[in-house]
Amino acid sequence: AGADDDDDDDDGADGGAAPAKRHKPCNCKNSRCLKLYCDCFAASRWCLDCNCVDCHNDKAHAAERAEAIRATLEKNPKAFRAKVNAKDRRHQNGCHCKKSKCLKKYCECFEQGQHCDQSCKCENCRNYPGSEDLAAQRAKAGSRAPKGRRVSTGVALTA
Repeated sequence: AGADDDDDDDDGADGGAAPAKRHKPCNCKNSRCLKLYCDCFAASRWCLDCNCVDCHNDKAHAAERAEAIRATLEKNPKAFRAKVNAKDRRHQNGCHCKKSKCLKKYCECFEQGQHCDQSCKCENCRNYPGSEDLAAQRAKAGSRAPKGRRVSTGVALTA
């Protein structure tokens, strides 16, 4: 029960009136933001300025949220730990992609802008240095990115 209390205290600080960092808003439709599918819930944050439907990851549903956290931790004690090492931005456990070829944002490595490595358990991976598929996907994503948020291909362009 003590671990749950620590999680709740941390959550309240993140959901304050003046958030220190911007976060990607979630778009949950069916989970009520009480599953690890919800980016906010998985990051131990309250939903704030999100696009979710029937959200229960807010202070008005704190008891239900606390029960969801307890149940999630009971199934997986490491559920709310950071998946990406903050120091070198590497995914700690590697990805487990099967159909995306590690070229979509479903892939934790691709989303972090990292190549897959030996810790990954992916199948048919195309997220490696020198991959033409990877360069094409990043160029495609970069052309759709808002101005100022281009995705780097890691390839130097010559004039």
